[in-house]
Parts: sequence; C-alpha cells; structure tokens
Amino acid sequence: MVNEDFIKVGKATNLNSRNTSYKTIFGDNVIFDKVILFEDFLIMQRFEDKLKEHFKPFRVPSPNNGALLEWMTNITFDKAKSDIKKIYQNFIND
Repeated sequence: MVNEDFIKVGKATNLNSRNTSYKTIFGDNVIFDKVILFEDFLIMQRFEDKLKEHFKPFRVPSPNNGALLEWMTNITFDKAKSDIKKIYQNFIND
C-alpha cells in the first residue's frame, strides 16, 4: 500500500493522462510535479536510468519478486527534486 511516506520518480509521454491515472488510483491527494521536461523520449529513458541508479538506496522492493520499484521511501520530496535537478545538470554536461 502506498501512502504519504512514498514518492515516485518516473517518466510519462502524456503528463495529463498520467496525472489523471494516478488520481484515479490513489485519490485526489496526489502531488504530481513535473521536474524535467524532455522532447526526446530516448534521452528521457537514458536520464531515467541515471535516476534509478542514484535513488537505488531509497527504492522499495516489490513484494512479489523483490525487484526494485520506482517507488521510494526515506527521502523527502524536496530532496528528491533537488537531486534530480543536480543529476540533470551533470547529464546534459556529459
């Protein structure tokens, strides 16, 4: 069960649709914040791989098979957002 102790970092090709889906699943008390916008889907996927590695210590294992999910805990929303922006700066400068 996901509650206010969890945040999720991920990508979406249609932000409005994703926002609607999350509100349908989790209710209106969802904060859906866009941090970095990409025009190129392949570049967005490469960046997401960097994020998954960086946030590995915070990612929650699946109860089904133990694989790490995009859901995270023990990190604040503001800290995750700040880290994403810093990682992005390094990513575009590589």
